[in-house]
Amino acid sequence: MSITFEVRNGSPTSEMSTCAIAETVGHARRRFKLNQFRKGEIAQFIWFDTGGAATGWAHIAVHTRAFSHPRLELLPHVVAWNTGEYRDTETAMAHSCINRVLWARWGPPSHATVFPEMLIVGTEDFDRQPNQRGGKEVLSPVRINAMIDYGLFVVCKGVKLQYQGRSMRTQVTVDRLFRWGFEPPKGYRWGTSGKGKDSFAAMQHVITAMRRVKQEADKRPWKLETA
Repeated sequence: MSITFEVRNGSPTSEMSTCAIAETVGHARRRFKLNQFRKGEIAQFIWFDTGGAATGWAHIAVHTRAFSHPRLELLPHVVAWNTGEYRDTETAMAHSCINRVLWARWGPPSHATVFPEMLIVGTEDFDRQPNQRGGKEVLSPVRINAMIDYGLFVVCKGVKLQYQGRSMRTQVTVDRLFRWGFEPPKGYRWGTSGKGKDSFAAMQHVITAMRRVKQEADKRPWKLETA
C-alpha cells in the first residue's frame, strides 16, 4: 500500500511536542466532516478486532501530507478518529463492520478520499493462543473475517481486507495511546480486559497499520534538500 501527496505549502517540519500532538489528536475525536479538504487529501484507515463476544473497530482519517516526506510526523496529521465495539451475533457484527466501511466509502468522509487507494481496511489475523480454551467461539474471528472479506468483495469493489497478526500491535501500549491524545470513549477503558478491550485492540492495530504505511512511504528516494 502506498500513498502519495505533493507538499504544496512550505517546507516540511516535524517539530511538535508530545503535548501539542495529544491536543491535536484529542480535538480530532469524532470529527468526520471533512468537507474542508480537497479530494485526495485524506487517507482513511479502518481496522477490526473480531470475536464472538464483541468486535472492536477503529477508524482514523489522516491528512496525506503526513506521507509526503520523512520529516513529517504521522500523528499531528490525524484529522478525525473514532472507535467502538459491536455486540451481536456473528453475522450482525460482520454486517456492522461492512457498513462502517461503506460509510467511509460513500458517507461524509468520502469527500476528500480517493478510492480505493486511500481507504485501508483490515482485521486481526486469527492466531490461536496456546492457553486458549475450546468451544464454538474460538473460531468466531475466522467466520466474521470471512464474512467481512466476502462482503467487501461484493459491495465495495477495490477495497481488499488486509490481515495483521496479533503480535504486530503490541508496541501500541495503553500509556502511548494516552500520551498521543487517544482517550477511550465514555464507559470504555483501554486495556486487555473489560469493556473497551476490543476497541483497544482495534486502536492498536489501526495505528500499527498507519505507521507501517508511513515507514513504507519514508523509504522512497527523497531529495531532502529540495523538499
